[in-house]
Amino acid sequence: MSVLAAFGFVSIIVSFQVVSGPVYAVYGIRPDFIILSIATIGIVLPPPAIYASAFFAGALLDALSPGVVGPHMTGLLLSAHLMARGRRMEIGTTAKGKALLAGAGILSASVVPQIARWVLGGPELDSALVIAATFAYTALFAYPFFRVLGPAIKWATPTRNDYGIIRGRASWRGLD
Repeated sequence: MSVLAAFGFVSIIVSFQVVSGPVYAVYGIRPDFIILSIATIGIVLPPPAIYASAFFAGALLDALSPGVVGPHMTGLLLSAHLMARGRRMEIGTTAKGKALLAGAGILSASVVPQIARWVLGGPELDSALVIAATFAYTALFAYPFFRVLGPAIKWATPTRNDYGIIRGRASWRGLD
């Protein structure tokens, strides 16, 4: 069930980024809300939901962006792997650990598509500046994004692993 909640969350964030992304643009640099959604999911949900939502978001980003198919999906899956592995190693148990996991997830998801562009098109200095500016601008929104949407994701996922509402009884918090 957490995978369905993650898919719904990513779909909402993709539509939000498409519609209101240009509003947040500063000199052509926009925060990547999809990477923030994967970072939030990576901190809150179990690993299958992290990987599934990263795959889904990467496929959406690759379908919506021109060029080679695959760099966004690769970056988001690497980000999901780093975050799931960090949680398995119990790095994300403290606030500093969660910040470290979110920073590593944002950085890896931002850098991998640019590296793919460098490999295919040749390195350029402005691409490195774009990576740094996008990472910094996205990291600026990370804490407010997590504080607002983290509880919503926790509420949307069931606490038990049974069928829940499919069997006729709700398994969400507050509806038991």
